[in-house]
Amino acid sequence: MFSSFYQFPFKFYLTILFIGLVGFLPAQNQNMYNGHFSHIDDDFHLYIDFDKGIEVPGFSFLGFVDGYISGKVNGIWLVTTHEVDSEKCVLRLSDDQGSDSQILHLRILNDSTLQIKIIGNHNLKRLQKRKYSKFPSQFQLKRMSNTST
Repeated sequence: MFSSFYQFPFKFYLTILFIGLVGFLPAQNQNMYNGHFSHIDDDFHLYIDFDKGIEVPGFSFLGFVDGYISGKVNGIWLVTTHEVDSEKCVLRLSDDQGSDSQILHLRILNDSTLQIKIIGNHNLKRLQKRKYSKFPSQFQLKRMSNTST
């Protein structure tokens, strides 16, 4: 009688601990993508903060978003949704006018390098010699800081 009574709390606490650890693992994967990433040659900046969100300069009326892209690109691109799994992060972006959207696949190569793969139409364009041109289908960004500000 006493043994089953004392085993219940132990099994219960062990189960709660296991669920808590499993629930913590996806948050760790999301934290890997948080930060400021940049491609210096193209003046391309990607800011991500999946935990707290970021207030986009000039767009404070939108509140906090998961991230945005700025620099010498066609407008400011806002992260509308994101999905993180063990291998990659999928971002869905919308431009500042809401007329174009883009899907990006992000993959962490190491602590300081992020690979971007553009999916579908190349709506995200860079400014080169006073003209807009397409980004390559895949390119890499360097981590500038772990914080998105």
